[in-house]
Amino acid sequence: MKKIGLIIAALCIHLCVFAQNEYSHDFMRFYVPNSDGSPFPISVVGAVTILEDGKTYLKTHANDPYNAAELSNFQKYAILKGCNIHLKLDNDEIITLTCSLDKTDKDGFVTTQNGVYQNYTDYSYFLLDTVVIDKLKNHNIIKIRGHFKHEIMDGSMQFTPTSAVNKTKDAFMEAERKTKEKYNTSISNTKR
Repeated sequence: MKKIGLIIAALCIHLCVFAQNEYSHDFMRFYVPNSDGSPFPISVVGAVTILEDGKTYLKTHANDPYNAAELSNFQKYAILKGCNIHLKLDNDEIITLTCSLDKTDKDGFVTTQNGVYQNYTDYSYFLLDTVVIDKLKNHNIIKIRGHFKHEIMDGSMQFTPTSAVNKTKDAFMEAERKTKEKYNTSISNTKR
């Protein structure tokens, strides 16, 4: 009886670990105003991601060095499940995506005058259908607006007004190709 219980527990652990696999490749970076008053914006990374279910997502996360639960700006740059992100393309079309999955992972520590706290990274996943994928392959994203936890913020594709604009079209195609390659390799290895 104990052996059956151990086998069932091992299968459950294997299935849980297997369900958490994701395949991802970054393709863009946009910038939102920094809440601490710094002239340097917070960068938000966008990646093409395929989850274990085979569906393709846009995954975003902010590079926020002060995202600890004890701090007042905790999850300031998180786009929570059910909230939207709007992508303005170079043909003036606006694509609206809704966050269908969000998660928070531990990501090192942050040291302040009051102590050392656990830092977190918030991830938001936006399902991409074939129509949106085709649009992102054919057009650059020129502006982003996100419904973040505390407010709606516009994101710029430039680090500063004088820096180069990040181009996304070619980077998206390359990221999609690499992500599909990783996913297909993993699936074929699993089948073997």
